[in-house]
Amino acid sequence: MHDLDREKLMHSPDLYAIWNAKPFFLDAAVKALEAEGDVYEYAFWNDAGSFRREHTYTLWPDPLTVDRIWKTATLDNGKKEDEFLFFPIAALPPGNVRNWKEDMGPVDYDISEGSFFGGSPKIISWWSQTYYAYHNYFLSRSLFVGKDQTLINALFLLFPSRILTVFHPDPRAPQFPNHIPFFDEGYLGACGSEWFYYQYWLSGYEERKKMAEVWMKESKWAGWEWWRKRQECQLANGENWENLVGRAFGKEWSPPERKLVVDASPH
Repeated sequence: MHDLDREKLMHSPDLYAIWNAKPFFLDAAVKALEAEGDVYEYAFWNDAGSFRREHTYTLWPDPLTVDRIWKTATLDNGKKEDEFLFFPIAALPPGNVRNWKEDMGPVDYDISEGSFFGGSPKIISWWSQTYYAYHNYFLSRSLFVGKDQTLINALFLLFPSRILTVFHPDPRAPQFPNHIPFFDEGYLGACGSEWFYYQYWLSGYEERKKMAEVWMKESKWAGWEWWRKRQECQLANGENWENLVGRAFGKEWSPPERKLVVDASPH
C-alpha cells in the first residue's frame, strides 16, 4: 500500500495505522465509558497536536455551544440531533469530483479535516461501522486507504446529509465581501490557523474573546488601534455538508449510488 501513496516520502505505514484507528478509538472509548455508567450526549476525537500553539481554551468544546449548533442543524434539514456527525472542512470539492462513483475509491483532495470529529454516541457508532466497511471494500479493490482524509472525503459524498461542518473560507459568509486580500489577517479576521478554526468556533463566548485577543496581539495591526476592530476574529455560520456540496456541484447533484450494503441509518 505504501507504494500507492503519492506522498510516501512523508508518510509511513505506522502513520496510516494511527490515522485509520481514530473511528475505532472514539467508538470504543464511548462504549467502554457507557459500560461503566458514564453516558455522554456528545463525544469527540481531537488530535493532541492541534493544540500545540498558545491558546486560552479551558472548557472546550463548550457544551452550550455544541448544543446550540446541533439544535440549529436539526432546524435546517429536519434530522434528529443524534444523526449528525461533525467534521470541519478546509475546502469545497473541485468540479472534477462531481462525477465520482463509489468504486473509484478515496478522494485525494484536501477537503475534510480529520483532526477533529464527533457527535452523539449513536452517530459515532454508525461512523465507525461505515468507515471500516468502506476501508475494507476499497482495500479489497487494491485502492489506497492509508490516508484517512481521502476516505473521509469519499464518505462525505456518499452520505452528505449526515455531515455537519464549519467552512472558514466560505465566500458566502457575511463577512467575506468586505475581505481585502493581502491586507486583512484572514477571511474572518485574525483567527490563527484556518485549519484549526473549529476550535474557536466550538468555544464559549468568554473564551472566544480571550482567544481573539491573543491573535490580535500577534497581528501586524496590533499597534493600530483604529484598525483593530476590523481584524477581530469573526464567527462563521455552521453548515450542513449537503448544502455545501450542492453549492459546489449544482442543486441537481445527488449522492452516487451505493453498492456496498451498509446500514445508512445510525443505530
